[in-house]
Amino acid sequence: MINLDGNNWLLNNQCLVCNLHPGEPLICHACYNDLPWLDHRCPRCALPRALDSPHPCGHCQKEPPRWQQIQAACHYDFPVNELISRAKYQQQLHFIPLLAELLLDAIPPDQRQVDLIIPVPMDRQKLRTRRVNHALLLAKQLGKALGTPVADHHLHKVRYTGQQKDLSRRQRQQNLKGSFAVKGDLPARVAVVDDVMTTGATLAEITGLLLQHQVKEVVGWVVARTDA
Repeated sequence: MINLDGNNWLLNNQCLVCNLHPGEPLICHACYNDLPWLDHRCPRCALPRALDSPHPCGHCQKEPPRWQQIQAACHYDFPVNELISRAKYQQQLHFIPLLAELLLDAIPPDQRQVDLIIPVPMDRQKLRTRRVNHALLLAKQLGKALGTPVADHHLHKVRYTGQQKDLSRRQRQQNLKGSFAVKGDLPARVAVVDDVMTTGATLAEITGLLLQHQVKEVVGWVVARTDA
């Protein structure tokens, strides 16, 4: 059985990045400051940039996304990529509260007001392999911190889509078509939570579907954003 009791996830109350500084909560100040924070990004899709600009990136200008905005904490780079990988593939779930904390810190207070938080779902095959949906664990941590309801029963992955890491943006979009389904009534403003965003194909497919089911605005909250 997977234990999700918050205090039991910590190891001797040490920093989870450097394993030093006993008494520090989750992460020490030095490691926190050294994280690959996503300081400059596209205001719509959070694509990393060299400098800030109020204008969307070229892709968002050419094909404006249907979601309202993406909030991302860090570049998908060390050590954040390692923490995500170890939580996702090695069942080291004590990293989940830290990843959720980083994401929460990256969401401006005036952007935190949503009616419902929904994690990106897994298909049954992947869920059997990984045993737990890490996006759901992240969503629960955020929901607890914000006092916002979390639901994983509205959005379902109904078709196995395989690995997408070697596919182009267009190939990912085609591969994901019809792979999600929505059940039940949904509120007006929804945040969709995931660990990593690459091309945005998954969130685009989900957003289009949610907007067909009473949702007025969709925002994306992700721990890390890749460069492409």
